[in-house]
Amino acid sequence: MFIALDILKSSDDNAYEFLPDHTSPCGTQYAPASLIKVVDESLRDANLSPTKIAKKLGMSRASLYRATAPFGGVQRFITDRRLALAHAILTSGDHKNYSITDLAYDLGFNAESTFRRVYKQQYGMSPRATKQASLAR
Repeated sequence: MFIALDILKSSDDNAYEFLPDHTSPCGTQYAPASLIKVVDESLRDANLSPTKIAKKLGMSRASLYRATAPFGGVQRFITDRRLALAHAILTSGDHKNYSITDLAYDLGFNAESTFRRVYKQQYGMSPRATKQASLAR
């Protein structure tokens, strides 16, 4: 099943999108829309790597690591974008016939258990509980 990624896409490549700063309890950081766009377009790729992202952006891996350092690094940045999209889908009501397993694999997670664990860490409830809560509304 294919997931529409329009939920997270930015319309302006020169824009910046707000993202929480995972290194500071009260700080915020802004990520360039070009980085967000490249990552969001590749969220379904389970083999998405810093090398692939850096190549698409035309930058070195070291520059990519510096750019994503305020967000916890490249892998954390990718995971956070995947989780944000999963959360948006689960809370939108457009997921009634969509299993948590399908969602996890479609968003590039290599294991459903990993998806469930990091989702619960990020949002304080399981993906299934999020889905059930949105259906109850």
